[in-house]
Amino acid sequence: MNCTKGLVGYSILWIGLLLSVSENAVANPAIPLKVESPDATASQPSPDRPSTAPVAMAIAPIKIPSMPLEQQGLSASSLQTTATPKELPAAPYPETPALPSGYPATLPLEDETPSNPTSEPDASTDDLTETGDPELGILRLRERELTIEQTNEPNETVFLLGGVNYLRSDNILLDDFDPVNDQLLSAGATLLAVPSLGPQTQMIAAINGNLTRYSRLPELDYNNFGVQIGVQQQLLPNTYGEISLSNQQFIDANSGDRFLNDYSAWFVLSRRDRLNSNLTLDSFYQLRLRFTDPSDRSRVGNTLGVSLNYDLPPDFSVELDYQIALTDFTRQDRNDVYHQLTTELNYYLSSNTRASVFGGFSFGDSSDPDINFNSFIFGASINFNLSLF
Repeated sequence: MNCTKGLVGYSILWIGLLLSVSENAVANPAIPLKVESPDATASQPSPDRPSTAPVAMAIAPIKIPSMPLEQQGLSASSLQTTATPKELPAAPYPETPALPSGYPATLPLEDETPSNPTSEPDASTDDLTETGDPELGILRLRERELTIEQTNEPNETVFLLGGVNYLRSDNILLDDFDPVNDQLLSAGATLLAVPSLGPQTQMIAAINGNLTRYSRLPELDYNNFGVQIGVQQQLLPNTYGEISLSNQQFIDANSGDRFLNDYSAWFVLSRRDRLNSNLTLDSFYQLRLRFTDPSDRSRVGNTLGVSLNYDLPPDFSVELDYQIALTDFTRQDRNDVYHQLTTELNYYLSSNTRASVFGGFSFGDSSDPDINFNSFIFGASINFNLSLF
């Protein structure tokens, strides 16, 4: 309860900051798109999974999944990822952490292509990024977006996003008593449609699937698939709002039984400020409601995040990301405060393919004495974004 009250003040302050227009910032005309990313919630223990076998949590840089798009399609310039959003994107367990920077391919890739020092910034492109569950193993997946080249042809509205991601943590189960050092490999794909509903409005529709495998904890391996539907609206030249609904099904890879069914509804307010030709500052606020089966995973999450991105032409970029997630469980007496700080190096193999490596640490508090968010994390990923039509 105290956590929720504190969030009200922080949320109001953050929303005010996001909506305020910076006199020195260059507006980003591209509409950042957010795509749902599976989160660690999936790995949590359930009636189908003995509580004696905690689910590993994969922590990765948390980010809100979001994909840069122009008013009528994906933007060609760079941004934070997704996939989260650059998943963002992307969100992570405590209901709060987000996914690792290149996390699962099931998330949209962040559109982020370093700017060419010899060319003027493309005013029509820019991106932005959202994205587990601590106990379960907060699989913090971060969404990332890749840039899509623009042409004079009609804007494409259907894309195939995919990738392979590696994540390592020295406390992957977020266990305070017996920390487990483990690593996981995840591969997946997302079919994304972003038809235009107006000059500043886009519909978001996506279907995704993902396979996650642990090294030392094969009993926790799982698959997940889901759907998302939402609407994104440009509120200011560099500020966007989104409302989405999604459902994610988590299946035990060994038995084939479903151990978690997650229905989510969320609101995201995101902003991108270009500080100079190579430096951008992305920020977001997300309010997310989760209704799960088993119901003990149902919760309300608030996440705030900032990302400082610097392009190193012609093919590299570096990022410094910070996120704080506050989670209140509605069917159990528990609330969490999760922090994650990471740095990431991106290499653009092509206009729509990116390889990334990231590292950082997480920390926080939980009313559950068995949960420990302190962990060092490291990961790598390669993601792609293909325009279908």
